[in-house]
Amino acid sequence: MINGNSLEICLEREKKDAYDIVFLDPPFGRNIVSNVYGKLVNKDLIHKRTLIYVEVEKNTQIDKDLNEWKLIKHESTSQTRFGLFKMK
Repeated sequence: MINGNSLEICLEREKKDAYDIVFLDPPFGRNIVSNVYGKLVNKDLIHKRTLIYVEVEKNTQIDKDLNEWKLIKHESTSQTRFGLFKMK
């Protein structure tokens, strides 16, 4: 388990093994899910069995940045939308 700023981890981490589960809970209003996802892909830090959990503000479309991923579960609260994705 690695706890930290996902953008910094993606930029600094040397390739070892891909992650099995990725939790993305960015600050609201920053629209950085696609940026983090792109860095994970470019650094080969995810594989075809990786699960990605994403939390965003409720007015954000949760799957807009994860086109090749299938939304397998999603819920929302009064302020938050969250979902779990797996590769199609």
